Amino acid sequence: MQRNLLLFVFILSLVSCQETKERTGNTSEEKLTKNIPAEELDITGTYVDDSYEKRMEGDDWVGIHISRTNDTEIKLAVRSRADKKKPTCLLDLKAYKVNDSLYEASANGSEIKISFNQDWIDISSKAEGALSYYCSSGATVAGTYQKIEGDLDSSQVDKTGFYVNLESQDIGFEIGSIEKDNGESLLQISPYGMSSENQVREHLFKGKVVNAEIEDLNADGFPEILVYLEKENDNGEVIAYSVNNGKSMSLISMTGLSSELRKSYNGFDEFRVVENRLFRRFPKFEFGSKTSVMVEINYELKNAEASRVFVPANVQEYEL
Repeated sequence: MQRNLLLFVFILSLVSCQETKERTGNTSEEKLTKNIPAEELDITGTYVDDSYEKRMEGDDWVGIHISRTNDTEIKLAVRSRADKKKPTCLLDLKAYKVNDSLYEASANGSEIKISFNQDWIDISSKAEGALSYYCSSGATVAGTYQKIEGDLDSSQVDKTGFYVNLESQDIGFEIGSIEKDNGESLLQISPYGMSSENQVREHLFKGKVVNAEIEDLNADGFPEILVYLEKENDNGEVIAYSVNNGKSMSLISMTGLSSELRKSYNGFDEFRVVENRLFRRFPKFEFGSKTSVMVEINYELKNAEASRVFVPANVQEYEL
């Protein structure tokens, strides 16, 4: 009797274990198909394609560094091998949170999806060729990338600090910056599509490029290009050009801060285009310390005697 009872308990245990497996599935497989809780999923870091492991054998490779801008926004820097030839893929992109493991971005009008898991990311787009646009030799940014410890191989990686290609109204701009060893960056703005003059513009500064946007701010049928800088002293700056009737482009100047705003200004600027205005915001400082008050200025693009200029249209303050 006791022996039969033990046998019954054993069989019951086997059935219970089987039911548990059927309900929960394999843990590693679950991680590939289900969202991981936000507190467990650290999406920042460096990711590489399969060829990276064979880089010492001469294989070409593509890597992606991901950093977080805020709780809902990340930056992707796509870089590739550059020690033997021109880089295969090159792109800087901002992506916005859909849920804990999915972000979306837009590149030249195409929707890009970035799916995250514990150890990898997958980049895709339904638009044919959208992710091949930023690569050469038939390559594409699309695919799956494995997370690694540390940074990309500094002896091989492309030294470009920022790169993006923006187009509007049949006029485009290649924007790239090279970060030098002395802390300086060389910004190059290469226009194309204008009828008379497509000369490269260069700017040398200490700091880095954080973003670029294109928009027709004065509604004249031709775009403006805006490049946002983060200087070494934490001050933000905009380098912007306006296209003149589709033929050439001119540097846009910006009206300086008023003496009153200067008293509470200590950098940490953020810039963005909203409709046909340039918005700038920065934290207000008092007695040398950052407060919870933000100052926001929106600028209109106006015609001046020699060139166009950003002129403050409205200034407001608000609590974070």
